[in-house]
Amino acid sequence: MASPIEQQTRRLVVAAGGYLRNIIRESGITCATCTTPVDGYTRCWRCNNDAAIPGLADIVVPLTYAIAHTQSGQVMRQYKDDASQQVRAAHTAVIRRLLYLGIVKHEQCIEQIVGKPVGRRFAIPSSTGRAGVHPFVTLARDMNAVDEDPQLIPRTDTSFGEREVTAARFTLSPTSIRLDGQHVMILDDTWTTGSRTQSAALLLRQHGAAHVSIMAVSRWIEPGFGDNKTFIRQRLGNDFNPDHCPVTGSTCPAPGR
Repeated sequence: MASPIEQQTRRLVVAAGGYLRNIIRESGITCATCTTPVDGYTRCWRCNNDAAIPGLADIVVPLTYAIAHTQSGQVMRQYKDDASQQVRAAHTAVIRRLLYLGIVKHEQCIEQIVGKPVGRRFAIPSSTGRAGVHPFVTLARDMNAVDEDPQLIPRTDTSFGEREVTAARFTLSPTSIRLDGQHVMILDDTWTTGSRTQSAALLLRQHGAAHVSIMAVSRWIEPGFGDNKTFIRQRLGNDFNPDHCPVTGSTCPAPGR
């Protein structure tokens, strides 16, 4: 009888393997931080520019690419905003399986690179004025990937630039929480510029986190930007394989994997 992990793997591959695409990690081909396509550089302009900020995440691990104007991009947009509850539910099921398999198959890989087990996870909430609990936070709580408390709370009393990286974007509730010496993982649905997620990393450092890792369900790609269309055509032709390691871009570094 198939294990729960095997069952979820098969369901994800059957439902979405044909349009989801694995992360590429190749020097000079993709950004060493966020895995977006680059043209011979080590990092993309955004990540290279932010690298001078002390306290950013130790490692950023997107699980798949979300390509604008394709089905993978639609999933990441419509799971939270489509008018149809049925559509939202179907896309949420894909994201839930991606996140579940990312954690059970590859969190160990992140721990191997960072050198310390994950002690706590946080989910990134919306900072765009969305009312109520963000659908991704609800999803992460429902699958017990994060606890209801402590939690990241977006600041609404101050405005920030879209690409501004600052710990002031969020607060922690309760504010007294300490994370001294811990490896804390941040979960996010989509990495675009990384400003919100890296801002959360800075805040968690202020609360004592020794290591911060980021697992994002997707890395957003615009086909019309630069040579992205060529990258998509040449590098993203294969169906999604949940066992392909998003940390290394090939095999898992974790012992026994």
